[in-house]
Amino acid sequence: MDYIHDAVVGRLLLPAIPRVVAQIVLALRDPAVSLHAITSALEQDPTLAARTLQLANSPYYGARKSLATIATAVDTLGTDALQQMVLTVGLSSVFVEVPTVNLRQFWHDATFTAQAARLIALSCSMPAGSADAAYLSALLHEVGHLILCQAFPEKARNFFDALVSQRGESLAAAELQAFSVTHQMVGAAWATQLGLPNEIVLALRHYLTPWVTQAGPLAPALHLSTLLVANLNAGMPVIEALARLDPALLDRAGVQLGWLEKQLVKWQTA
Repeated sequence: MDYIHDAVVGRLLLPAIPRVVAQIVLALRDPAVSLHAITSALEQDPTLAARTLQLANSPYYGARKSLATIATAVDTLGTDALQQMVLTVGLSSVFVEVPTVNLRQFWHDATFTAQAARLIALSCSMPAGSADAAYLSALLHEVGHLILCQAFPEKARNFFDALVSQRGESLAAAELQAFSVTHQMVGAAWATQLGLPNEIVLALRHYLTPWVTQAGPLAPALHLSTLLVANLNAGMPVIEALARLDPALLDRAGVQLGWLEKQLVKWQTA
């Protein structure tokens, strides 16, 4: 994927995330990294430290007593959840205002898609950690559009009145006309720059063409999650939203439809 990164970097300057965020993301990729090193890095940033404690003490992690130290919180969360949280904080600092994009709606839709991608990955009996990787891929799947609109505000205003009206393939086609590059290429290049796992880079690059050989294991789940969320946002009930998905891709991804349907119904009624 280096050629994609080089091609994109030749056209625009990819944004930098805060130093501490980049430091932690890279550290979490090292299987030999120590708890002390991660804890020390988090303690450099009050926002990250507070968010770590808040997340570890949330009902999702079932803490029976309040966790008061960063070290204990890090141990409770694990590397995948920490990476998601740290990147989310980093993203909010990079994209404060983007021309033509309603950021509140953008992140709402991205989070919705990420939650769907996690469920789809779980329904496929993918290897441990894949559900979290699918979540992160979906959270970032259109971040390349933010980068493009932020880098070329005038072009963005000329071509895009609102992101919510264009998604997926239609968005990529419009970007190609406006910027001569697409959000998939830019998102994959940025993920490479951040040092994210290659499976996430591949998913971002190929989620619109998940059937190609080089797409990697996460691309089908990411592709299906974007289509599923579009159907649900259109007001379709879960059964109809699932029925509209490509059966061949569902089969190739190994989706257990019965289990996924039950989880989606629970999710919608929660």
